[in-house]
Amino acid sequence: MKPVSENHQNLTLNDQIQHLLAQGVEAVGQSKFEEASLCFHKILGLDPQSHEALYQLGLMAYRKKEFYLAVGYFQIAQFINPHNVTFLSSLGSAYKELKQYELAKQTYLKALSVQSNFAPLHYNFGNLLNEMKDMEGAAQSYQVAIQLDPRLLQAHVNLGNMLTQLKKFDTARLSYEKALALDSTFGLAYANRGKLSKEELDYGAALEDYDRAIALSPNIAKVYVLKAELLNLSKKFDEAVQHYDQALLIDPHFENVLGLRLHNKMLNCNWHNFDNDLHHLIEQIALHHNATQPAQLLSLMDSGAYQRQASQIYVNQTIPENKSLGPLSHDDYSFNPKRRIKLAYVSADFKTHAVCILMAQLFELHNKQDFELIAFDATPIENSGVDPMRQRVLACFDHCYDIRHLSDKEAAQLARQLKVDIAIDLGGHTYHSRTGLFAYRAAPVQMSYIGYLGTLGAPYMDYLLADKTLIPEKSQNNYVEKIIYLPCYQVNDSQRQIADRIFTREELGLPAKGFVFCCFNNNYKITPRTFGNWIKILHGVPESSLLLLADNPLAKSNMIAYARSKGLNPQRLVFGERLEPSEYLARYKTADLFLDTLPYNAGTTASDALWVGLPVLTQAGEGFVSRMAASALVGVGLNELIAHTSDEYIKKAIEFATHPTKLEVIKKKLLQNKETALLFNAPLFANNLEAALKKAVNLYQSQKMPQHIDLA
Repeated sequence: MKPVSENHQNLTLNDQIQHLLAQGVEAVGQSKFEEASLCFHKILGLDPQSHEALYQLGLMAYRKKEFYLAVGYFQIAQFINPHNVTFLSSLGSAYKELKQYELAKQTYLKALSVQSNFAPLHYNFGNLLNEMKDMEGAAQSYQVAIQLDPRLLQAHVNLGNMLTQLKKFDTARLSYEKALALDSTFGLAYANRGKLSKEELDYGAALEDYDRAIALSPNIAKVYVLKAELLNLSKKFDEAVQHYDQALLIDPHFENVLGLRLHNKMLNCNWHNFDNDLHHLIEQIALHHNATQPAQLLSLMDSGAYQRQASQIYVNQTIPENKSLGPLSHDDYSFNPKRRIKLAYVSADFKTHAVCILMAQLFELHNKQDFELIAFDATPIENSGVDPMRQRVLACFDHCYDIRHLSDKEAAQLARQLKVDIAIDLGGHTYHSRTGLFAYRAAPVQMSYIGYLGTLGAPYMDYLLADKTLIPEKSQNNYVEKIIYLPCYQVNDSQRQIADRIFTREELGLPAKGFVFCCFNNNYKITPRTFGNWIKILHGVPESSLLLLADNPLAKSNMIAYARSKGLNPQRLVFGERLEPSEYLARYKTADLFLDTLPYNAGTTASDALWVGLPVLTQAGEGFVSRMAASALVGVGLNELIAHTSDEYIKKAIEFATHPTKLEVIKKKLLQNKETALLFNAPLFANNLEAALKKAVNLYQSQKMPQHIDLA
């Protein structure tokens, strides 16, 4: 290549410009940006109106991720040559990278008005609409691109992705198969078809496609992440971690992977390098990176501020507010004393699940004269067996709507058509939840309860149900929602049956004598600090044992190895299996004291133990999930079982275990309080909740903004 300084006196001005332009483009291709910049600026010295040089400077800035600079160059080039589709498309792409979506959209629309039959332009516009969470618009753009150029491979795949999100599974599968017909070696097409199969609960087909995708595209992080998610569902947590590791090697900032990886380690009680892993995760959250799904953070750290930040990052990038349905009209929800309030519960857990185990009696107790009860059912049906809990719960509703095959937008439109007054999300940031429909403003009053224990971080959620133990007034800033303070947060089913079966120590593997501690919280809630506290307690109480749940063999072996490394005889750890609900409750009678976890407290399990008559010792922290058991204990009048530091927690556990009379006083008090306690008074809870719901509706009908509501 000739140097930039070569004498061009024998060339015409246009020839000089074309020569310099070719030199510059070649230099950009070789990443020689300084040399390229000299070429393009020399052109502008010869012709300040050279839109080609300006455009090339913009492309160079874009390639270097200097998007503001790129916008400036593209704008000037487009001003000089206003109908150049390439300039407009590139300007739209730069706006998109800056997340200036409306400017990007208007720029693409202008380009399309100039040249509407250019397939790549429709494809790029579809990518923008996809990022704007306009799935219907994106799908339409991809369809037009495909009509103009049926061999546009990635457009078929992206169309399939949009149709999958819109719950149009059959047509989504056709799109993936068309892509594979064009190129049977295209790994991402297999990966996304596998994701569709997972949505349809066909895990075998999903695994086959993921394995094909990895074989064909071993350097794409997304493929490993998708397979890791499937391995998690199959409880192959160690393999899931390995796949997350591979994804991070390819892309260290792939969204949510740090949190998902650490969560899968916790599911196996694999605490190797825990502190460093957690520190790295917190650093990424502080940098506003989408490093974890919010649910994974709850069991890892006790900070309301970080939990709010992680939730807001996740919502902004995954399920942001969407105003495409327009605002609601107050006239459609006007006050009428004779009209029942339409109350919709949205859940993917209308089955034998912790949510319904707690809420079943509440559904039965709702005042049908004041409330019209509606179920928005997103529950995955994985088998054809009869689920008595599902039958019991759905029988309580006036209307049940299956929204599994509706998009979030369609479900929100349905809620608007029904003129739902209050929509309550029982899932939040959990698996299969449908929080996305709330982003479209499905109802005038939207709130979150019990399925997700913390702030959703979403500006479209008006209220969060809690009590003053869970969220002291000084902690309100850690929550995006306004707080509805109930006398007691957690509802319970007072009709729960405890089996008559009497478990012997021998059949549970417990020693014939000695104090029995227990904890049946999920394994991922056990941090190395919590387990270390338990070991100190066991050392402080000779001949005591700890009855635990092990979700998988590796979790059990990791806990045993950790105990041995701390000088504890592993035989003092006894592992129980999962039982059907009534026998699971009966097993609690074998234990003497329930030991809670921190930062993620027992919720349903704390109520289970207290319902049977087993005292629960907890350490209260800062965040919502770190105060769950404390809330339950206040609700049953046993504040003395709440510790506030690890030392106090250990001291109390040892004191109760070594002073039987003190523990006996606690047990008698629990049995006395149980009949009248707020925690187990479902009719009173229903009355309090309904009073709060009416206040929230009245605020809306008075055209007032949501505000804290105190019924405590």
